Amino acid sequence: MEQWGLVHNRGSMFQGGVAENAPFNTSMDLSIGDAFEIPMGEFGVMLNLTRGRKYTLIPEKEVVRAFRPSGPGTPILIDKAQTQTESSEEVEWGLLASAGIRPTKNHEVAFSFFRYRSAQDEITQGRRVGRSNLN
Repeated sequence: MEQWGLVHNRGSMFQGGVAENAPFNTSMDLSIGDAFEIPMGEFGVMLNLTRGRKYTLIPEKEVVRAFRPSGPGTPILIDKAQTQTESSEEVEWGLLASAGIRPTKNHEVAFSFFRYRSAQDEITQGRRVGRSNLN
């Protein structure tokens, strides 16, 4: 609960709540693999790992909900005008592992495993500006 209180007070999940304080987006991919001669033929393995983080911050975006109470010619009323700060963090990781054996030139048996996960946290904090009329 203390963490949510800090997020609420600064208006963003990033320290300070301004775009300059959003961390850099990061991405990492690693692939390794090789093939070996064994008495039964050729054996190969491959492993690929991927991980990334993406941050987004839109500070002080103005949001206005306008409506016209009756027909044309009547003033447009703005109700619930507010500013919003939106911040999000997306984390993803993946794994691809593969192993195979080729006992003869025309035969091959392989096994592959794939796993991918992603998660996204979004926070929107709105501050009421007030009500006004547009003519």
